[in-house]
This record gives sequence, structure tokens and C-alpha cells, in this order.
Amino acid sequence: MNDLEFSNRQLLPRWIPFDDVNILTPFTEWPVKNMNEEEKKNFFELQNSWYKKNTVPQAVEIIAISHLFDIADTPSYFDSVSYLMNKHSDVIDNNIFLQNFLKKHTNQISFQDRIRNLKQISRNFYSDPSIWTDLAYYYSCLGQIKQAEKASYFALRMNPNDIFSIRSLVKYYLLRNNIDAALWLLYKNDDLKNNPLCISTEISICQAYGINSKLLRKGSSITKNLIIHKPNENELFATMGTLEFNSGNSKKGMKLLSNSLKFPNENIIAQVRYITNRYNKPIDLSKFNTPCRFEADSWIAYKNSDFEKLLEQTEKWFYFQPFTPQPAIMNSYINSLIFNDEEKSIKMTLDALKISKNNFGLQNNLVVSLYRDNQLEEANKQMNILKKIPLEKDESFVLLATEGLSDIHNGNIEIGNKFYQQALDGFTKNNDFEKKSRLLYYWAWECRKLHDNKWVDLI
Repeated sequence: MNDLEFSNRQLLPRWIPFDDVNILTPFTEWPVKNMNEEEKKNFFELQNSWYKKNTVPQAVEIIAISHLFDIADTPSYFDSVSYLMNKHSDVIDNNIFLQNFLKKHTNQISFQDRIRNLKQISRNFYSDPSIWTDLAYYYSCLGQIKQAEKASYFALRMNPNDIFSIRSLVKYYLLRNNIDAALWLLYKNDDLKNNPLCISTEISICQAYGINSKLLRKGSSITKNLIIHKPNENELFATMGTLEFNSGNSKKGMKLLSNSLKFPNENIIAQVRYITNRYNKPIDLSKFNTPCRFEADSWIAYKNSDFEKLLEQTEKWFYFQPFTPQPAIMNSYINSLIFNDEEKSIKMTLDALKISKNNFGLQNNLVVSLYRDNQLEEANKQMNILKKIPLEKDESFVLLATEGLSDIHNGNIEIGNKFYQQALDGFTKNNDFEKKSRLLYYWAWECRKLHDNKWVDLI
């Protein structure tokens, strides 16, 4: 599931604690009331004043009023949000929600403490579904699946139509590899089937897993005029743009993706970067001061060989999306390969393996760093675990290379060199230049430590 996100990335929903939604989306589901004549007059004057003065308090007030009265499709609303997102990133940087978010997602507050706090809150707000989805989240982070399952059940009982809980639990079931349950949540009533966020999620899941979408026509109908009418349509535009690109219609796909950037969340930024990079039609995303765009910035740093920034962004990305192993794989790999910092590499892989158990990439990076750090006993123990993980695609050649490293460190140099050669032949046959280059580097490093001149030939 997690690897699928990067070989065929789709706009699958994020799963984050409820408090943190304030940082990621300038729009949420607010209770709606009707605007009387005096309120209309005051709002009209506020809009005129804002266009003349462009102050932060006025922009915030326009956004709040627009949601309260369900008029978040006016030019002043979009302009106010764009103004805050693109011109005043300091407002976001200094936001108390963002400060609390970063504190939580850099593990300064333990998962156990968060669970304890949520349980205390639930005594007074038992019927709030967001409490139970958050409990499911933190239990999942700890690998306590039974407790997570129970919490998700309570979330659905408390409010079976709450959009935040539904999308969170969709991601929960995807992580549990229960695709049918994830789709059932989106199909279970007409309100959800007509919600652009749910339509986007359903289409993305079906595209990712090769399933026929039941909501594709609705998605096409909403996006056919290439005009975003409501803020919650942004993700749907990015999803449909992805579908058009993958179907060969890059012109329409580019229009849809460009429109999704009217005011994007970080998931849209990451999706646009992935698709436009994949089809060699890059869009400049540097102008978007979107909060928590760690995934996109990690890949941009990787492409630019800015390895210090890559380490910074992948660490934030991992603590932001701990169920995704990719940031920890990248972080541990760069710490080991570029900076020879095996201690940090080992720590990152161990943190990630608590959540993504039996992930081959993480386990392999852990084994490599342990051998390179001369922790032979622990490395051999972890190597035995690595050998038991089911392999996908060309992982068999990666395993051969790691077995070569293992044998060399255990004194079986000739056997180790044979394993390395077999892996090299496999990567050469597959025309996998990147993995071949990594293998040659690691192999040459080991030969040099052994004072074996073979390393000169390998380089």
C-alpha cells in the first residue's frame, strides 16, 4: 500500500489528528446561517475596505464570514485566502496551531501521552467522533491494532457521516489493506457520494488498485467546465488531472492540475509535483507557501542534490505522515550514504519500523547501517529478519547485495564478493543504473576497508 503511493501516486486522503486540520486547510465544514440585510451591507463594506487596504485581520474576517454564511465561492474569499497563503507566510509560521503541530509531530509528546489526554477528554465529549479517530490514529502508531479497531468502531457510531472521520477511517482501512471497507465508507449514503472530497477519494483509491470507479462520472461532471466553484473541489481537480495525465491527455490534465492550485493543501502540492515531474511538464511550486509541504520539498531537494535540506524535510515528513515509510527510507539512506551517520540512520529506521513492520526498504537500510557501524551481532539478527520478508519486483537483487555486505563483515569475503557480483549482474540486466551505482559504491567501500585493490576497478 505505502509503496504504491510512490510507484503510482494518487491523491489518497491524509490521516492526521483533528487539531491539525486547522493548519492544513483554510476551509472546514462550518455551521451555516443566513445573512440578513444589515449583515450583507457590513460584509460588502468589509470587502471594499479589504481591497483598498489588504490587511491580515480583514482577510481573516472575510474567510470566517464566508464559511459562516456558506458563501465561500466569492472572489473576495479566494483572494483573501491566496493573500494569506502566498503573501503572508509569517502568519502561518507564527500560527499557534502550527507551533503545537510541529511540537507533536517531532515526538516531543509521546503517543502514550496523547492517548491518555484523549481518553480524559472523551469523558466529557464522548460523542465527538474526532476523539475516536484520533485514538485510532495513535493506537495505530503504536501498533496496537485491536485498540485502534475499537476506536474506529466508536468513531463511526458517534457520527457515521462526519466527513473528517470518514476520510480518516478510509485511510485507516487502506493501511489495514481492507479496500472493500474503505470504499464501503464512501458509498454508504448519498450525502457522502455527492461530496467532492469523497468523490476524489473514491476515484483515487480505484485508480491505485485497478478497480472500476462508481463515482467517476460525478467527478467528470463537476470538473468538466474547468472552474472550481467550492474550495472542497480542489482535491477532485487534482485527482481528475492525474487521471487525464495517466490516460495520455496531458493538455487537459495540466489545466485541471493548474486549477487545483488555486489554493492547495500540501497533498495537492505533492501530487502536482509527482505528476508533472513524471511527465516532464514541471510547474514552479516555489511560490506556494502551503503549510507542511514536506513531501514535495523532500523530492525537490532530492532532485537538486540538496542533501541537508532533504534530511530536514524527510524527518518532518515522516513525523507528519508516520504511516508512510518512504521519508524514513530516504532519510536513513542519505544519512548513511552521504553523511556516513549510521547512528541517525539506525534511529530513523527503528522509529519507522515500529509502525511499518516488515517493510523491506526500512529493514534493509537498518541492516546496512548496523554492519557499517560494526554492530555485527545485532546486524546478523536483523539480517535474519530481512531474509524472511516477502520480496517484490527487483528486491531480490537488493537482498543479494546486502547478503554480500553481510558475508564480508562475517569474514566470508569470497562468498560476499560473489553475492555482490550476482546483484550487479541483476541490476545491469534490468538497466537499473541508480541501484547499480549504489551497489558499486558500497562494494568499493568494503573492498577499500579490506585493503583490496578491487575497489579501484569498481570505482
